[in-house]
Amino acid sequence: MKETISSNSLFHFTPKLEYLKSILTEGFLPSYCLENFDNFKFITGDDQTTEFEMAVPMVCFCDIPLSKVKSHMRQYGYYGIGLTKEWGLESGISPLIYSSQQSATTASLETSLRYFIYHPAFSKDEMMFRQYSNLLRLVRYTKPYEGRFFRKGQYLKSPVVFYNEREWRYVPDVAIRNERSKSPVQPWFTKEVFLHLKAEKDSFGVSSLHKLNEILRINHPLPFQLAHIRYILVQKESEIRPLLQLLKKSKVYRESDVDILASKILTKPQIFEDF
Repeated sequence: MKETISSNSLFHFTPKLEYLKSILTEGFLPSYCLENFDNFKFITGDDQTTEFEMAVPMVCFCDIPLSKVKSHMRQYGYYGIGLTKEWGLESGISPLIYSSQQSATTASLETSLRYFIYHPAFSKDEMMFRQYSNLLRLVRYTKPYEGRFFRKGQYLKSPVVFYNEREWRYVPDVAIRNERSKSPVQPWFTKEVFLHLKAEKDSFGVSSLHKLNEILRINHPLPFQLAHIRYILVQKESEIRPLLQLLKKSKVYRESDVDILASKILTKPQIFEDF
């Protein structure tokens, strides 16, 4: 038997049971996430900048086999869902391109982007701008091979090898729809704008970022069907029955569907001890 290097499932992990319940009843709903794009700092036009982070609308997955997923769960949460990789590919979910600042991948993208940025007709030629936007969309599917990791409000002391995360992303193409709908949703925001939107709140205490995420979730959901679910992951066995009862009460699943889902549930101890 061949050793499994990547899983036939795409896993999404989350730190709270409530988030898992939402995914099971509403599907995946994209939101803006702050990500590291240090390899493309030149886009800022500031050669002195030491970092380049942008908030991109997305849903993240990985294809790490359950036998190798323990440290990933410790980092991202003990709740999760695994869906067929075929569903992911059909839904436009893509594996990331990992690169360093010295890699040929980064150099090729940088050369192409600089060509557009410094072309004398760039600001006037709509087709040229569209091609530039397509390249920027590709950049949103990249990640440094390793770098600083921001988690729970702070950076970890040691660099993290992001390549080990085997990340796949669903990144809705908001740019094209935005032209038609005049929506305030953008393909990305700089870190400064992202933090401002997060802090800016209306008279009801609702942040501007929350409002943008709601627009994203309405216009760019990522649905799946019962047949696509391969695994449901919970932290404790005592959480299984309440979860199944919730699903039975929802209008999403029939009782026979919930019986099928029950057979797909694994707990943290099962994964840590048996895989």
